[in-house]
Amino acid sequence: MLSMGLVYKVLRPFMRRENEVFAAILRYADEVALTASALRDLIGSLVGNRDGEIQQAYGRLMELEAKADFTRRKLSEEISKGGFFANLRELLLELVERMDEIADYSKDAGRLLYTASSVGIDFSPLLRSEPVQRLLYCQAQCIDALTKALRKIAEGRKVTVEDVQVVEEWEEEADEQKDEAIRQLFEHKASMDPADFVLMREFVLLLDDVCDATEDSGDVLLNLIAVSYG
Repeated sequence: MLSMGLVYKVLRPFMRRENEVFAAILRYADEVALTASALRDLIGSLVGNRDGEIQQAYGRLMELEAKADFTRRKLSEEISKGGFFANLRELLLELVERMDEIADYSKDAGRLLYTASSVGIDFSPLLRSEPVQRLLYCQAQCIDALTKALRKIAEGRKVTVEDVQVVEEWEEEADEQKDEAIRQLFEHKASMDPADFVLMREFVLLLDDVCDATEDSGDVLLNLIAVSYG
């Protein structure tokens, strides 16, 4: 029968590897969160009519997303080469891919907004509306809840199902605000240019996609907890 000391000696390289990977995933999560925050900064510049800041905010969003994408590729390569228990490798890779979508949708929303505004389409009434402002708040809280759960794992603290369910709760409220924003758009559809309506509706959907991707990341994290960290 193997002694506990020998078992620990055998398992220690795997445990150390998992700790290193989660520390790297946490750093990646911070980059993803900064990308989503840069989208909200761009929106704030447009709402505040701060023309001098708009292009700078858009450039920063693109730069942060590119940095996060580079990190994602390197992280996926490292996970693919590592040795992990059970099906952790597949779950870790899926987690990273779902988190990548948070940054991707943030970039897509920012690009649509910046491009449309550059040709004179006025998004200001939509951006100032209560449901969109509330949706943006839910988005920030959703990402923050995911990051907090990842930080607990990276720091070796116990993470619970309830920690991750906070992500879903904020995403559900974001869905409600998305529906209300689109409902208000339809109320004004008759007085809008059809192309403007389509772009604004797509923008709202992209904002919600950021939250959906965060919830999807949380779902993968729940699976990871079930496998090893509960």
